[in-house]
Amino acid sequence: MFERILVPYDGGRSAMLGLEQAVMIAQRHSGVIHGVLVFDPAPYLSDPLLSDLGAGMPSAPLNPDQSMQIQLLQTAENQAKDALVRLEQRCAAAGVKALARLEQGSVGQTLLLQTRSAELVVLARLADQPLGAVTDLLVRRSLAPVWLGLEARTPQRVVLAYDGGQRAEDALRVAAGVAVGWKLPLDLLVVREAGRADEHTLGRAQAALHELGVDPSVARLGDGDPARTIAALAVPEALVVMGTHGHGTFLGLRFGRTVDGVVQEARGSLLICP
Repeated sequence: MFERILVPYDGGRSAMLGLEQAVMIAQRHSGVIHGVLVFDPAPYLSDPLLSDLGAGMPSAPLNPDQSMQIQLLQTAENQAKDALVRLEQRCAAAGVKALARLEQGSVGQTLLLQTRSAELVVLARLADQPLGAVTDLLVRRSLAPVWLGLEARTPQRVVLAYDGGQRAEDALRVAAGVAVGWKLPLDLLVVREAGRADEHTLGRAQAALHELGVDPSVARLGDGDPARTIAALAVPEALVVMGTHGHGTFLGLRFGRTVDGVVQEARGSLLICP
């Protein structure tokens, strides 16, 4: 199901947390982790003072035959390669196959292109911190499902947030696959919306899940604000699966107000299906 797992990686705290989650998922699905570190040389070539000099300054004496820009660029590129080596070592220690590579270019756009061939993108967010710009871009525009987690913790149940929209149908199939593959109970939630989601929506989802071999342990029709209702179930022991948008008003490209609200308030892992 998730055999090709894309892990954007730069060696930072959130990237390492994302890697731990990807390792957990790859072990379950016999997947291959594709670790990609995108290195943007532009700041180093245009003006080295715009780069992170603390991380980029060479530890060895400067070569008088090379410009400061070139030496900073080489040092930063070597650090990127070292980070990918550590990624491969972590995966090998966990018995997970990994393919790591260094790409050059705009970080966000280069990673977006990589999502075309992925079956899952694994990202992490740090508690009580907003999403970084690249993570936000990938969550909103990835062409593959995005697993966004706060910690590398195996979920104890799957929660499917279903609104009857096209993306919700995709999320339903993914949620069923995870529940069956991981042998987890699945809870079904439909939040009532006038003229959009009601008892019939709940029944349709139950029937579709039954056809996929999953009968929800809980099937609930909720009331109130959809984002808050769903986010309340996004606790550390649960994996909430939902589509990128359904009927809500869009706040950003391919993203609706409900998903935006859940991402902001979730305390557990989310699996967002485009």
